[in-house]
Formats: sequence, C-alpha cells, structure tokens
Amino acid sequence: MARFQCLTCNAVETVTASEPQSCARCGGPVFDLDRYMTTRAEAAIIGAQNDAFRKALAPVEWQGQTLRGRVVVTRGIRDMGPEVESDPSQTIRVLTLCLPDEY
Repeated sequence: MARFQCLTCNAVETVTASEPQSCARCGGPVFDLDRYMTTRAEAAIIGAQNDAFRKALAPVEWQGQTLRGRVVVTRGIRDMGPEVESDPSQTIRVLTLCLPDEY
C-alpha cells in the first residue's frame, strides 16, 4: 500500500495496486507521499551528521557511529584571504551562524 497526495487539493489517497496518474477527487497531479516523507527523514539525518562533522572538523561520534569526512577549501574560501583559510573552524562557525539552512 502506498499513499499519494494531490498537489492541487491536498487530498491523500491510499492505493494497493498501481500508482494513480491523477487525483481521484479533482484530477490534479499527485506525488508519492511515503517516498517524500522517507526522503525528508533521510535528509534530516544527513543534515544532523553534517552539522556534527562541521563542528568537529575531524572524525566525531554521532549516535554511536564514527563520522568521518573531508574538509575541502574551495577557491571562494581561498579568495577570502589567508586569515580565513588558516582557521577553517572559525570560518565554518561564522558561515553556519550567518547563512540560512537552505544555502
């Protein structure tokens, strides 16, 4: 069974067979609500892992897992000057505080 939600009227339909091509109520386009919710949950986990790594800039424990990553200095960071490039942890703190989550 899968749930589909209409983009036009927001109706939710649960189907057992094939994926609906349009909303049974208004004929509007539909999307797979379960897949959408799973993707959002996975994105939230990845975001939390990224935040934990950025704060440590080294391998860090997160919910019983060791997160490892790589710090990459882009041309844009290099262009900000040697004082920014020499202390990436400070730069990340500043950017994390100043930039919106969607950036």
